[in-house]
Amino acid sequence: MYLDNRKKVTAVHKANIMKLADGLFLESCREVATKYPCIQYSEIIVDNCCMQLVAKPEQFDVMVTPNLYGNLVSNVAACIAGGTGVMRGGNVGQYHAVFEQGASAGNVGNDKIVQQKKANPVALFLSSAMMLRHLQFPSFADRLESAVKRVIAEGKYRTKDLGGTSTTQEVTPNLYGNLVSNVAAGIAGGTGVMRGGNVGQYHAVFEQGASAGNVGNDKIVHQKKANHVALFLSSAMMLRHLQFPSFADRLESAVKRVIAEGKYRTKDLGSTSTTQEVMDAVISKLG
Repeated sequence: MYLDNRKKVTAVHKANIMKLADGLFLESCREVATKYPCIQYSEIIVDNCCMQLVAKPEQFDVMVTPNLYGNLVSNVAACIAGGTGVMRGGNVGQYHAVFEQGASAGNVGNDKIVQQKKANPVALFLSSAMMLRHLQFPSFADRLESAVKRVIAEGKYRTKDLGGTSTTQEVTPNLYGNLVSNVAAGIAGGTGVMRGGNVGQYHAVFEQGASAGNVGNDKIVHQKKANHVALFLSSAMMLRHLQFPSFADRLESAVKRVIAEGKYRTKDLGSTSTTQEVMDAVISKLG
């Protein structure tokens, strides 16, 4: 679950002024906290909480607040994270759950933004990923989150609140494109073998064509388990784009021979070879 393995809970209150209402809130929090001794419990006044959230956000993990303070804190957190347009949210009860944009200041209910097609759909996509995890579909959630992160990282399609000029409609189809590429990668053998290219009028970039579970995963790199096949195949695409088809053919042929022989394959392709071993094997086939 997306809320597992949390180590610290902070109760946000104003019991120094709201002695009865917030006093009861703290009493309830303290009672529940005694049942979970393995989780660190602390309390903080809402004024100080907002300041600390801006100054040292890393000190917080999970916050428990009354509704009013929750709205204040969530909008401060949204500002730190990049704005309300990227802030996911979920309301989870015993029998029902609702997932929606997690902060509302300046975006939700603003008809002008909708009419001008400047609304940022990222928060809704990320909230949908939360919903998928809640429904026990983590792999689909990973794909959706990966598509969102990739679109933002590439920087070509961003709404105004993220420093770009794209419309809602331009961001959304691009996210779908990234989703489709990850599904296609799953069919083809995984993101580690999925080539990709972004070709413009004057420039072109060739890279791994799908990102779910691989791109940006430092753990895979440190363990030397990253599959470089996608980069080799993307390089072959680049060689064709540069009008060197014979070199592209040689590189593709070397990759295919290594995979077909089965001696050198990374973990995602069913074996135990390291990144370096696969790279050396492909290079040796180039002759």
